[in-house]
Amino acid sequence: MFAYDCLNLLEPEGKVEGRVHQCTVDDIEEIAEIYDLFQRETGIDHLSYEQNRANAEYSVNNNNIFFWEDGKGEHVASCTYRPNENGELASIELVYTREDARRKHYLCKGGDANVDN
Repeated sequence: MFAYDCLNLLEPEGKVEGRVHQCTVDDIEEIAEIYDLFQRETGIDHLSYEQNRANAEYSVNNNNIFFWEDGKGEHVASCTYRPNENGELASIELVYTREDARRKHYLCKGGDANVDN
């Protein structure tokens, strides 16, 4: 497995084509697929389809999973975040980029990502 390391962010030359998409119930099947791909590539915690689907439903119901949708409308990356009990801290988890979309250095200048929900 390759661990992504980007110590110096590379700003895109032009406008970033894409947006952050907050996942909904319509995305559950794709999320379960992403979970499966992530588990197969990392070799850890490989769960059944039913378990992955249940986890996808949980993430959607808690509004803590997002896709990066590229300029073509394809969901090319995902991540979840988990706040702690008092909401003061959060961790970013299950960051996954589809193989054909890796190393594109998606970055929104100034942190002004377009987010739909």
